[in-house]
Amino acid sequence: MGRCERESIVLGLGESMGVRFDFNFPVAKGALTVLLLFCISLGSFKTQAHNRTKTVALELLESRPHIDRHGEIADLPLARALAYLDRYGKNFKNKTYMAVVDFTLNSLKPRFFLVNIRTGAVEAYAVAHGKGSDPRHSNNARQFSNRVGSNATSIGFYRTGETYWGSHGISQRLDGLSSTNSNARPRGLVIHTAKYVGVNSAPGRSNGCFALGSRANDRVIRKLGKGALIYAYGGPGQGDR
Repeated sequence: MGRCERESIVLGLGESMGVRFDFNFPVAKGALTVLLLFCISLGSFKTQAHNRTKTVALELLESRPHIDRHGEIADLPLARALAYLDRYGKNFKNKTYMAVVDFTLNSLKPRFFLVNIRTGAVEAYAVAHGKGSDPRHSNNARQFSNRVGSNATSIGFYRTGETYWGSHGISQRLDGLSSTNSNARPRGLVIHTAKYVGVNSAPGRSNGCFALGSRANDRVIRKLGKGALIYAYGGPGQGDR
């Protein structure tokens, strides 16, 4: 690539960012060129990595064509959940059911997916997200947190724990297995029923718990039992490993 071509690329990038570069300034022009060409390379690397991730995800789903035949769950979160089970399956007692919760979806849509791993059948339910994830009550989870007192949803991999009878009726404790939800126990994040999760309206907001409608709550807790995987997905750019 010649000098003029490099300068043209850098100038174009600068204009797209609202920055004007003076290539008559001898010290800056070389450094700026190197820096911005590095950014181009980094962006290309990220794109290639994302494409590789999507390819691996599709290959994994193609090896299990019976799961989610109707395509209710987005490919990436479903593939991540299955891959996690492939790697850490010995840590989960329940080999029949798991759940994928897609918090990229608006709360008006069913987004708590109960998956029968053996038959591939999927049941979809409405679920609330935390107040701290949606301060303006837009029905979209905008941010996530593992911090105690944040009242936000925590994304990542969970294992279902013991059930108990609490102020919301039958509830189920959760253990966070990711760095993004390791405070699940200290925060008291559980599965529970809530009157503000209705069939014909957008759910209200919880304090970070997976709040379900009454019938869904009973069914989910009964099917998952103790020792099942739940994967809470917040988007491809969210670190939830």
